[in-house]
Amino acid sequence: MKLSIVEKIGFGAGDMAINVVIIAMQLLLAYFYTDIYGLSAADVGVLFVVVRMIDAIIDPAMGF
Repeated sequence: MKLSIVEKIGFGAGDMAINVVIIAMQLLLAYFYTDIYGLSAADVGVLFVVVRMIDAIIDPAMGF
């Protein structure tokens, strides 16, 4: 069954809301790690990538 444009926008709007929250949290974490904790921006970038890689490996095992 093919989705209409309105249905596609509806599904996308729900996903957009959670992505706004996730991006806001990542921005605050990046600020904390660089300006307060003192890590370099490159270290923070590597940290975020490593965490995403671990998440990609573990999520299928958890069933998400």
